Amino acid sequence: MKFTCLDDEKDRFSVLRLILISSILFIASCGGGGGSGGGSGGGDDSEGDVNADGFWNGSFKQNGITYNLSSVIYDNKFTGISTDAGTLYSGEVGVDGNKLKGTVDVLLIGGVLDRTTSVSATVIAKKTIEGSTSDASGESTFSLDYDSLWDRDPDLATVAGMYSVTTGAYIFTMTVAPDGTYTGSDTDGCVYSGTISPFDATHNYYSLTMTVTATLPTCDEENDGTYTGTSFLDDFNEPNDVLALIIDDPSFILIIATLRQ
Repeated sequence: MKFTCLDDEKDRFSVLRLILISSILFIASCGGGGGSGGGSGGGDDSEGDVNADGFWNGSFKQNGITYNLSSVIYDNKFTGISTDAGTLYSGEVGVDGNKLKGTVDVLLIGGVLDRTTSVSATVIAKKTIEGSTSDASGESTFSLDYDSLWDRDPDLATVAGMYSVTTGAYIFTMTVAPDGTYTGSDTDGCVYSGTISPFDATHNYYSLTMTVTATLPTCDEENDGTYTGTSFLDDFNEPNDVLALIIDDPSFILIIATLRQ
């Protein structure tokens, strides 16, 4: 799953630390196996409802301008990000036959709820999703391609290791044990702990819990709490050397990609 790909190598892991009422942490990563994937388990256009689950990369066009868009759909949950547009997306979608419909909240990077948009699209399993959105700001069209990174088998032994990301003076580090438990911290004085566990036996997608504790005034105590989210492995210098963490909670949103050490 590609959040973004930047031209400058040193900026391929860059951090933008922002506030969504309490906090957003976003780190853009470049990696993942793009393109249409084969394999089974994605549904069939001619039999029942198409399975739209997966990582999807592409773009959307609004007011004549094209923006990048990367997203994941799992169990009717849609999460996406466009670094070009400076927006995050979170909502519920469903598929009837090969038609996908739903409503998605559009958040400005910085955490402000901008609007809610209606989504309508056509899905070709494990190939493409093409459709449009409509809301108070107008209409847009989008086209997404399936990312075969989704089809890697999950493995906690592969996830286990030390991960870190640095930008300027800010450093985030974490260590994942073979059983999926982890601890981490950052230079702002926030301490992180929780668990990572596969959703199923056939996809590179993991359930994530995270407890955030402030130990210094630079870590906002309003962030303290336990949250749920998702995780997956991606590629940068070599296979599975990036661990992405996604927390999508009304009071705490985190999208971060860390590099294996």
